[in-house]
Formats: sequence, structure tokens, C-alpha cells
Amino acid sequence: MALPDFLCVGAQKSGTTSIHDILNAHPEVFVPREKELHFFDDNKNFTRGHEYYERFFKAVQNETAVGEITPSYMFLEDVPGRIRATLSDGVRLIFMLRNPADRAFSHYLMSRWQGYETETFLRALELEGDRLKVGGHVERLSFSYLERGFYSACIKRYLRHFSREQMHFVIFDDEFMQRREDTLRGLFEFLGVQSDVRISTDAHSHKTVLPRFGPLNRIMRNIRPFLSEILPKGLKHSVKSRLGHSPEKIDPDVREKVLKEHFMDDIHELEELLGRDLRIWYGSK
Repeated sequence: MALPDFLCVGAQKSGTTSIHDILNAHPEVFVPREKELHFFDDNKNFTRGHEYYERFFKAVQNETAVGEITPSYMFLEDVPGRIRATLSDGVRLIFMLRNPADRAFSHYLMSRWQGYETETFLRALELEGDRLKVGGHVERLSFSYLERGFYSACIKRYLRHFSREQMHFVIFDDEFMQRREDTLRGLFEFLGVQSDVRISTDAHSHKTVLPRFGPLNRIMRNIRPFLSEILPKGLKHSVKSRLGHSPEKIDPDVREKVLKEHFMDDIHELEELLGRDLRIWYGSK
């Protein structure tokens, strides 16, 4: 039975759903139909063992690259060690990195949509530390707007278990949104599959929305896992669009404030770690 030889580990709200759809369309790549298996980051799933995990890959045939995409793998501390202990030493790791202020805002909108968040964005950031101290696993996942954006700290955890050569980094705001064809060619080469395949690369079909009806969204939070199992993808998107509306983008002044107050040290550390200039994130409003 096949197990993954690559993982896209995050970051959340950084184009991983579009990457899943693109990789799923590549004839030499196998990813499960279900995105986000949560095997390495969910204790209940992980203790079920290899047989549970392998069932997601039972449809593998002769694909060159086999993998899965779970964005929270990048964030949670125990995951790199679990991956190293379960998969081959040569497993390849894909990191999608987005402006951390934009990522935090998109995460905030998602938590609003799911019914967890009721505060304003800036107030939610103020409350994050206390919420993470007193909350459980769900609260940590839902309210970690800032903590998930400290990319250099997350990557360093992986470097304790894997070599830099096993890692492939994509800057969502620059490479994926502005130079997508070249970026995908580089990604396919990293995975060892044909790089000139013609694949639809629309990345605008998974926008985060704000809830139209707050109480209804809190009810939907409880039945969403059931609906996700039974509704086709197109119908799920239709239901979501009817229950929500697309918000404005983060205010440029708010972005600048959040970057300066929370992320600049980590961004500069990330620039050194990757050997890349990330002024696209902080060079202008």
C-alpha cells in the first residue's frame, strides 16, 4: 500500500486549496479527493496507525508522486517528528507562504464564518494570547491568527527533522498570484513529474466570506462536517456563497500596523532562512 512521498504542510489560508485542485488534475500526481486528512496533527487519527492513514491512498495506481495537503501540519509542534517517524526520510515538503497580516485577516474571516469569532479583527488579535492560554485544541486552531504567521519558527521545527533540500517554498502573493505558470513548473519539477502539463490554474474559487446570518452560521458550524461529506464540491460552494458575502480586503493601514507590531522580526528572520527578499510583504502599503 502506498504512503505519501510529499506533503503540502501549509500555511493555512495561503492557496493550499488551489494547490490541491491543481495537483489533483495532474495525471502523474495522486492526492486524495478529501483535502486535509489531519492524520499527523490529530491525536485520535494518529493513534489509529498506518492502516487508517493508508486507506486514503488505496486508489493509487502508477502515479509518480503521491501526497496530501493539510495546512495545519505547518503550525502544530508535534507534526514534523511524527512525519519523520511515519514516512520515508526523503519525503518532500511544500510550504505556501502568504503575507502574514493578510493570512491572519483571512483566518479571522474564516473563524467568523464558522461561528467561532464575534470580535473585530484588531480586538481578536489583542485577545489571542489569553484565548490560547485558556482554550483547548479547537480554540488554538480557531484563534491563532498571529501565531500561525510566525513562519520562520515553524520552518525551523521542520529543519530539526528534514534537510533544506527536501523543502520547496512558494510565496503566494508573488509567485503563485503573479507568476503562476513558472511557479507551478518549478513545483512539478520538485515533485519529479512532467512540468509542461496544461492545467487550469484558477485560484479565485475559494474566497473567504463573511456570514450574512450570525446565528445561522453558529448552527451551521455543528452540521458542516456532515454536509461536507454528502454535498458535491460545486453545491458546497453554492451554499456557502448564499450564506455569506465576500468582504473587503484588509485595510492597507491595518496591514501595515499588524506587520510592524507583530511580524517584522519573524519576516526578516525568514528572509535570512530562505535567502529571499520579502519586501513584497512590507515594502509598501
